[in-house]
Amino acid sequence: MTEQQEAQQEEAARALGNLAAGDHQTKFAIASAGAIPALVEMMESTPYSSVRIRIHAEEYGASTLSNLAEGHAQNQTAICIAAGAIPVLVQMLDWGLLCAGGNKAAERALDNLAHNHPQNQAAIAAAKERDEAIEFLRLEEAQRESYGASPWD
Repeated sequence: MTEQQEAQQEEAARALGNLAAGDHQTKFAIASAGAIPALVEMMESTPYSSVRIRIHAEEYGASTLSNLAEGHAQNQTAICIAAGAIPVLVQMLDWGLLCAGGNKAAERALDNLAHNHPQNQAAIAAAKERDEAIEFLRLEEAQRESYGASPWD
C-alpha cells in the first residue's frame, strides 16, 4: 500500500468516526457494512514507514471504534469478540505522551466497550494483565542484558 493510500484510509477512518457519533441506526449500518474488522486491521497493519500516518490511523481507528461501541451492545460484542480489538487498544495505552491522542482514544474506546458489558470487562482486565506481564519480562530481559547476562540463563 502506498503512503497516499494509507493517508486515504486514515481519512476514511476519521469520516466513519464522525458518522459513528450519530444515532443507533447509523452505528448499526456502519458495523453491518464490515467497518469494525477493517478498522482493527488498519490499526494493526499500517506500517511504521510513516510514523504520522501510523499514529493517526490508530488514533482515528480507536476513536471510531469508541463511537461505534458507545451505547450499542451489539457493536461492543462485535468489536471485542469478532474483531479482537482489545489487545490493540490496550497496547495503545502504553504510549503515554508519545501519542496522547491515540492514548486518549484507546482509553475512551475501552471505557465504552466495558460499559455494562461484563464479558468485555473481563477481557479488558485479562489483556491489561498480559500486557503488564510482557512489559515486566521485557524490563527484566533489558536489566539482565545490561549486566552482560543472557536473558535465558
